[in-house]
Amino acid sequence: MAQVIAAREGPVEIGSLAASMPPPIVADTMLKPGHPPVDHVRIGSQGRVPLPPGFSPQLHVRLETTPEPGEPGFCQRTSIEMRIVNPGAAATVVLDSTAQHHRFGNDCVGGDARYGAYQSAVTRSVIRDFDRARRARRASYAVTFIDRLPADFTSERFASGEEAAKNLPLDRITLALDAARLGSIPDAVRRALPSGEGIDNVGFVAGNYTTGIITRERGRITRVWIKAEIPPPF
Repeated sequence: MAQVIAAREGPVEIGSLAASMPPPIVADTMLKPGHPPVDHVRIGSQGRVPLPPGFSPQLHVRLETTPEPGEPGFCQRTSIEMRIVNPGAAATVVLDSTAQHHRFGNDCVGGDARYGAYQSAVTRSVIRDFDRARRARRASYAVTFIDRLPADFTSERFASGEEAAKNLPLDRITLALDAARLGSIPDAVRRALPSGEGIDNVGFVAGNYTTGIITRERGRITRVWIKAEIPPPF
């Protein structure tokens, strides 16, 4: 039977005590029967600013489902964003949104473990490719590295391109897309990218200061371009 994610209808007895209730009880109170198991709840603040006339007090709640294996190399869980309107014995609950989040690895830890740093299939494929290339007995790709960080800057710094490609935290890769759409690539680098049948150039953003490109030829990484730079202010 398919699992249901829908808010319970009518008044429910739930309020600020939701923070001290076990996650499965919160889920059973706020969701219709048949929902997936929930193992973590985040309760937002209700706020102390007086509400304008006609506005009802609301409490924001995020339910996190129990993680499970997803596509190869990843675990997944669903984040359920909800609101409790008029918290108390006659509250109503509203389902705002649901989103599937991922975590690299096969441990599928739950609770407050971090999920959701990488969403798209392209991003997850870049993470898998990096991991596969790192575990190879010998490096099979060439690395170009541009370090434009200030001399006294030590956070997220690598001594060489090989070190960056080997040690870049994979869970910091938060965005990957066609390299032609990555605006921080110099024109000279863009023009030098290989092309042809079976060749794929994918740009990525990792952490706060690192961008890069991987070139895949028939599914295997052959080149990596990495730049470390403090982004300009917006």
